[in-house]
Amino acid sequence: MCAECLSRIDDPTNFLLRMQDPAADARLFQRGSPMIRIGPVVGEDLQLGRGIEPALRLRALLEKKDKEPLGAFIDKYLASAGVRLHLWGDERLPKRSMVWSVVNAAKGKDESGPRWARAHLRAANVHVLIVKRVLELPVDPDWLAKTVAKHSGEAEMGFAQARLSPDLASISDSNLALLCSWTGKRDEALALLEPLSDKPDDKNGSLFTIKKAIVLSRSGRNDEALAALGSIPLELMDVRALALKARLEGMR
Repeated sequence: MCAECLSRIDDPTNFLLRMQDPAADARLFQRGSPMIRIGPVVGEDLQLGRGIEPALRLRALLEKKDKEPLGAFIDKYLASAGVRLHLWGDERLPKRSMVWSVVNAAKGKDESGPRWARAHLRAANVHVLIVKRVLELPVDPDWLAKTVAKHSGEAEMGFAQARLSPDLASISDSNLALLCSWTGKRDEALALLEPLSDKPDDKNGSLFTIKKAIVLSRSGRNDEALAALGSIPLELMDVRALALKARLEGMR
């Protein structure tokens, strides 16, 4: 695909692999709907309930001086779209034009606090997914280089904001490690993951160890990847870990 055609795509989430949206409704595409008044409401704690259409709610929150409710909205909306705090690379997002609008709403915001940290982390994860996906496509090399640099930069800024929250610092670094791995910086990725994966026998440590195994396998170090997976107790092996282990064992 040529650079001129690619430049006409305003929403880069269109490059992502999609999932069937279980909550699909015309309102999610900003068209008329009998459900137009059902949507998220920002209160003391954001909950899904009666409220106004999400696009209008986002616009109103962007105009408010108090940005705390905006951070809560971004966090909850992206979570509802399937953007987890932990990034894996196999996520599929629903086809919603609102997703990119919500990601952009986090751009350039330097507010702190747990809600904003989660908002920045989820928005950064979307940028990383875009980077991973465009690297898989047969596109113009110059456009690809600019796009990867742009979204990698946005992701790194988002991870830096999320890292300010102690509860999210390790997750942020592990997600950054995957970005480094997908952009060819695998030594940097392993350097980030090494101190995080020293306790594979607890829940958090096992997730970081699985990410380490993913990076090792992408580097062709399959035996080391299998050794990392073997250090995780069976009860902490999730579907991704089991699938990766089976694939690596089958390559022996």
